[in-house]
Amino acid sequence: MRVSGWRERGGNGIRNIGYARRLVRSVRICILSERPFPDPGTDTEQLVRTASALLHEGAEIELVIPADPAHWLEGRRARAQRIARYYGVPDDLPVRGLPALPRPGGLAEMTRGELLFGSAQAASFLAAALAWIGWSRPDVVHVRTPASLGTAILTRRPAVYDTYRVDVPVALRPLVRRAAFVVAHSALAASSIVGVGVPAERVRVVRNGWEPASMEPRLERGEARALLGLGSSRLVALYAGHCRPDKGADELIEVAALRPEIDFVLVGAAPDDLARLAWRSAGLPNVKVWPRVPPGEVPVWLYAADVLLIPTPRARPGDPAPRTVLPIKTYQYMVAGRAILAPRTADIEEVLEDGHTACLFSPLDAGDAARRLGELGSSPELRARIARAALEESQAHTFRERARRLIEIYRASAVAH
Repeated sequence: MRVSGWRERGGNGIRNIGYARRLVRSVRICILSERPFPDPGTDTEQLVRTASALLHEGAEIELVIPADPAHWLEGRRARAQRIARYYGVPDDLPVRGLPALPRPGGLAEMTRGELLFGSAQAASFLAAALAWIGWSRPDVVHVRTPASLGTAILTRRPAVYDTYRVDVPVALRPLVRRAAFVVAHSALAASSIVGVGVPAERVRVVRNGWEPASMEPRLERGEARALLGLGSSRLVALYAGHCRPDKGADELIEVAALRPEIDFVLVGAAPDDLARLAWRSAGLPNVKVWPRVPPGEVPVWLYAADVLLIPTPRARPGDPAPRTVLPIKTYQYMVAGRAILAPRTADIEEVLEDGHTACLFSPLDAGDAARRLGELGSSPELRARIARAALEESQAHTFRERARRLIEIYRASAVAH
């Protein structure tokens, strides 16, 4: 379901983010990605929100992305507006599209044959990026993927590698060691990066965050449910995110079977996920699964919930151990002003405290998750207390704060080059 017009009540909240008075024009930053934009991938959303925050902190940035043949002639303004509408950010983002081969669909929907075209697009784009960066000579290149990191290194410009990884593949380690700085999303990830040979002085923990304008206007539960057509008058536990098996969505179906008195809403399913989860939830009238929505429309779903859910991710379906990625949704959940249920993993515990800003359950244990959810469901006072504490803590985790820390890193990178 697309929620059109829900932001109009917020007035000019999105557009009235003025530039910082103190401009930082001394460092020019190229933010490089071979991924298509817009795209449901969280990495593209994170880059767009980071770029927007950097711009509004006064940084001189340019987001450099592929332009498939359908958009080769698209103007910069039109490209920025198209991306802004999807991600729910201001439409003043400097975006440069470099010509690339076509890539059908998003990564999650690609067949094996389409993956070949995706690789061809990435290769054609990165070849163009190599030439562009060599000509424009930015002071720093900010990247998130190994392919973009390799391209930045080939240009001999300082590369800042932005990553959540706690399991750096052997083949990627030589590239990571050549980055000017590695920006880790958690202390756990930073420790892993240092463990593969990157000097500690070149590793920084800079967590993700939330974008204030994207959460406006704030809605009461009833208002949000009315906008979405959710008729439930019962307690609603909601998950917003990718619904692939490795993301833990199936775990939530197990929890729902143990908590029939609570309605479960899962938002973000690709077509294959919809079919799988429909089969998994057959016979469970308290489960509703919705397809993907653009990131800019996610907040209204969060406001419709009583409890927001983070399932346990795994590296692969069936793995006996949880994967630690500190999902970006953690911060958006905190600011939504709703209680949070999340797994007790090392990265999550860096941000959320059990009994204070969330209820944490034993990872991969649906029974324990159902028990903790029952505690939240039976106590409006507990839900309200956790929601207030999470909202208060969220103020330290904005993308603007992230941008300020990144600017310091960019300056250090440029000076060291």
